[in-house]
Amino acid sequence: MSEETETIEKTAPDRALVKRVARTLSGLDMKSWQALSKDERKPHLGKAKKVLNTIDRFSKSGATSEE
Repeated sequence: MSEETETIEKTAPDRALVKRVARTLSGLDMKSWQALSKDERKPHLGKAKKVLNTIDRFSKSGATSEE
C-alpha cells in the first residue's frame, strides 16, 4: 500500500456548524453572541471544534454508547 492510502483523511468541520455549536456551548443568545469580538469568541470556537472532532473520531472508530 502506498502512503496516500494509509493516511487517515482529516476533514475540517463545517464553519457554520462550528459557530452554531460554539454559541450553544457558550449559553449565549444570538444577540449576545454577535456582540462578542473575534477574540472573545475564540475560546468557544476552539471548544466547539474539539467537541465536533471528538464526535467524528468516535463515530469513525465504531464506538457505541453503553445502555
